[in-house]
Amino acid sequence: MEKLLKGKITIGRPSYSNGKEVITIELIDENSHTHFVEMEISYENFTKALMGQAHVDCEFKTRGLDVVGLIKEQKPLIFPVYNNGSKDFAEKVCQAHTDDGWTASTYFRSQNSIRRIEGTDKYEAHGTQYRFVKPKEE
Repeated sequence: MEKLLKGKITIGRPSYSNGKEVITIELIDENSHTHFVEMEISYENFTKALMGQAHVDCEFKTRGLDVVGLIKEQKPLIFPVYNNGSKDFAEKVCQAHTDDGWTASTYFRSQNSIRRIEGTDKYEAHGTQYRFVKPKEE
């Protein structure tokens, strides 16, 4: 089955201290926000491809192909934390506080991730939970 998707492409020319000379290409699915292809191609082969040569060699990694084309829904995840508002504690227990069918983001290292509840000595973790759903038929 063929499906037309929308996305973003990024073409870069990173600098490596070891002198490695490659062009990087990244493909991002617009719906799921998944970076699903990371490619490296030599300057020489990139030039050949730009000039119209077919089947030029490159290396690439894929990830998240199971969610490409799906829509990523997100919503807040707020839950109490103990151990003086430990970010490590929040990362370990966040999944237990998510709704059924959702996945917790385990990143709690930003400045506002752990907040003291005003007027108390208690803390809350503020993060996100997400899930991937099929797009509605147009």
